[in-house]
Amino acid sequence: MKTALGEELLRKQPLRISRFCHRFTKNGVVAWYHSLRLKPIFISKTLSDLLLAYENGQTTELFLKKLPANQQENGKKIVGNLYAAEMLMEVQDDELNKLRQLKQKFLGEPAIGVLYLLLNDGCNFRCTYCFIENSLPPGYHFSTMSKETARRSLDLYSRVLLKGVGRKTIIFYGGEPLINLGALQFCLKYIRELKDKGLLPENLATTINTNGSLVTEEVVNLFHEHNVAVSVSLDGPKEIHDQCRRTTNNQGTFGQAIRGFQLLKDGKVNVGVSCTIGDHNLDQLPQIVEWFISDLGINFL
Repeated sequence: MKTALGEELLRKQPLRISRFCHRFTKNGVVAWYHSLRLKPIFISKTLSDLLLAYENGQTTELFLKKLPANQQENGKKIVGNLYAAEMLMEVQDDELNKLRQLKQKFLGEPAIGVLYLLLNDGCNFRCTYCFIENSLPPGYHFSTMSKETARRSLDLYSRVLLKGVGRKTIIFYGGEPLINLGALQFCLKYIRELKDKGLLPENLATTINTNGSLVTEEVVNLFHEHNVAVSVSLDGPKEIHDQCRRTTNNQGTFGQAIRGFQLLKDGKVNVGVSCTIGDHNLDQLPQIVEWFISDLGINFL
């Protein structure tokens, strides 16, 4: 975090908006945030629009001249806060070099810790906001992962997994991964074999993302036996969830999702929720999270 510029230098030094600075507007208020830091600064839209003059570089002295006299002190404070948060910076600053320094400090050298296994790319739902189903080229053919591909993937992962990596996780994903139940059953059994041979660590976590519709007692027992954490896709209560999460014949899917969720919970599986945020639920997020906790008793979100 930068220290604030002295008042005289702040007025005279040309500043520009950081390439990592973004803005989100709602109800006449603009949240400015730095994508590497995320902590927002909230500014009125009127003042925010004036601050956009910093895009191509300008002095704060010039910026303050555009403000009424009774707003200049507040304007100066906001510019100082934006500078301290590195959303405004000197024109000559090399941001990419700072990004490299942060990467080296927090990430170090590349290391593999997480494996995603996309068991298939098809789905039995047709959610309106799905960026896969809604952007496929004409004539696209869905595919499923074979057991041989799964085995080779797990063998490779066991060889390249570095001992020093903190988080070691295998995530089963899709599409809807439970469509390819045979490959999932094979993977979980094979992961157990690799652990028994010392080729995968015993504390390796396995998780799966599912829409919940294909959960059965057999699936619940499988997850319980292999200690799989399950994330069920739910966007909120029925009236919210059903707005976007639809079946292939355009029916709501809440009943199927909550049935699967309840089967998992009753079977003592570690189950949580994967909630997609969009226009259909953004304004009700606090109530939705409260519902997840109080009504569903989720373990994670």
